Amino acid sequence: MFKIIDLNFTKLLPEKITNGKIGNKVLLHQTSLAYSFTCKQETNMETDTLESSVKNVFSIKEVLSDSIRVYKAAFKPIIILSLISSILSIFMSAVDYLEGVVITDTELKFSYGIFSFVFTVIIDFYISLRIIISSYILADRFYDGRTCTAKASFAESREVYWRYIGLNILFGLILLIPTMFLFICYIYFQSITLKYMAAVVFIIPIAFLFVRYFFASISGVLIREKHRYFDLSWTIVKGASWKVFLLMIITNFVFYIPYQICAHVILDFNTLTKDSLFIIQIVNQILLFFAMPFSHIADVVMYRKLLKHKKLD
Repeated sequence: MFKIIDLNFTKLLPEKITNGKIGNKVLLHQTSLAYSFTCKQETNMETDTLESSVKNVFSIKEVLSDSIRVYKAAFKPIIILSLISSILSIFMSAVDYLEGVVITDTELKFSYGIFSFVFTVIIDFYISLRIIISSYILADRFYDGRTCTAKASFAESREVYWRYIGLNILFGLILLIPTMFLFICYIYFQSITLKYMAAVVFIIPIAFLFVRYFFASISGVLIREKHRYFDLSWTIVKGASWKVFLLMIITNFVFYIPYQICAHVILDFNTLTKDSLFIIQIVNQILLFFAMPFSHIADVVMYRKLLKHKKLD
């Protein structure tokens, strides 16, 4: 005697056909169908859940909305940092301008070149990077509704400065391998068609690796204890690469388009005078003065939402 198993429609079986050989065969067949149907239904539910999970990582509108909210809340301290960064960038442009136009004496030009190099290293590899780190710290605090001053965040950035440098060097090395292959192909291929094909073949993995490991340096800033930062970045971006890539274009690269169009499309960059280039750089820096803080905030907002989606926050 077989007992009727409660799998969906087995309740509909009459009792009389559950006795004897015919009843057993019918029941087994019916139960098998019911089990297959249930398994198929569960598989479809898992697939739907996975697709829904990928779609619901975050919406682009949601990230932009939260980024604007944080930008408004952190406006004063983050604009102070941006102002310092802009002044230093303009000063560096002025140093370069003086070297090319005003100073003509060969010996003086050599001495000035050394000063310019040292000054650039100090500005670019120390102060500017600490300002970026400070911006990440501010964005993270204000995202949670906390507060922080520009001075406090800048002081705090010193603790993770060398870690940030190290992570960015490793990030660059990861991207270097496909970039070198692309460069070699571009040099040795004579055919324009082959050059374009090589560009397509190698730009895709470069972009993929860039997106998947982008948050390693940010996590190195915001997670103070030692961690597998590259593994974390790979994990949280998985399933959301296209959204992250699109948001990076919207919140980062788009701000450099006006300068590139002006310098390379409207004007011929190679024929620009030092005066014209200096003016264009100043105008571009004014645009970036408001845009770059927003980019840093958007990066942190994306990072926090990805952590929350993977339940790692």
